[in-house]
Amino acid sequence: MQTLADDAVALANENGFAGGHFIGMPTGGMTGQAIGLYHPGVFKSLSLCMTSSQVPEAAHPAWAARLRVAREDGMAALSTPTLERWFTEDFRAANPDAIEKVAAMIRNTSVPGYTRCSEAILGMAFTEKLSGITDPVLVLPGEKDPGLPVAMSETIRDGIPNARYDMVMGAAHLANIQEPEQFN
Repeated sequence: MQTLADDAVALANENGFAGGHFIGMPTGGMTGQAIGLYHPGVFKSLSLCMTSSQVPEAAHPAWAARLRVAREDGMAALSTPTLERWFTEDFRAANPDAIEKVAAMIRNTSVPGYTRCSEAILGMAFTEKLSGITDPVLVLPGEKDPGLPVAMSETIRDGIPNARYDMVMGAAHLANIQEPEQFN
């Protein structure tokens, strides 16, 4: 995660975005925590959306299974179960075009990129360090996110001094797509 944060900060500096606001979801929210810990003050604020500060040990077997599927069968094999976690059933049924765009994104993700990010996520351990984040923070979970439940965002909120907290009602993992007006 620190490497992802270093890269995000370097990219922001190179393109004149340092001093702006950082919005990250879900792995981006993890990256945002690393930015707050290792690069304080680079951004005016950090929005940590649909994310976690640490993957519970009980979830590691599910991650291992996804990694195995990606390596053996490719990203297309992860598309359907991922979409089922990322969006509510009602949204999937009512928005086939939006779902197909996200499905294409999943299918086109490189296996090495997916596995390396997954390994970074599994190795992340920010919960005990959250109090070291001094930047202004908004924590924003999706109410119906089965993969990163609201309690994970509450842990982040409770760990960061003066963190703001809100929730995207009715949304799962990709609340910016499922409830864009509310998310924005």
